[in-house]
Amino acid sequence: MTEWTIECAEEDCEVCEMKCSGSPVGRTCPETGADIVRATPIRSDGDRTFSLSNRAGLRWRTHVRGSLMKGQTIGGKLVCAICRKPIDIDDAGKISYKSKSGRLHREAPPIDHYGPDWRHRKRKVERDPVYRRGGVQKQYKMLMNAYNAMPLRITHRHCNLARSKGDA
Repeated sequence: MTEWTIECAEEDCEVCEMKCSGSPVGRTCPETGADIVRATPIRSDGDRTFSLSNRAGLRWRTHVRGSLMKGQTIGGKLVCAICRKPIDIDDAGKISYKSKSGRLHREAPPIDHYGPDWRHRKRKVERDPVYRRGGVQKQYKMLMNAYNAMPLRITHRHCNLARSKGDA
């Protein structure tokens, strides 16, 4: 069961959270009977679930970034694995940058999944007979394990974006 922060169509509703499996959007609010119009899952530090991304297909496990940050620290600073310069982070472990539109963004430092052997790991998994015979869930799990396997590294945002991401 996932815990959700919810908003229903009724303005006087005082229910803020509910537990249910799946998204509560479209269901009825237990207090007012109105439709729930917005829901956000409440994530905890212990939440180690995978999620499918509509853009990228795969996402890293939550705990991977923390172990990488601990491993990259030199004198309290993170070091970019590509340019070897320090990465400036705030107390929450976030980087800040301004986009072309002038909007300030805060996010976790990027993880470079395109290390020298990601394509080889992916091909090896795809050639595995267990992968070929397995269902979608089994294939997804095997790809996630290969995707999150070391070596992963923390980089500057601009260093990570400047790298070629192709198979070459």
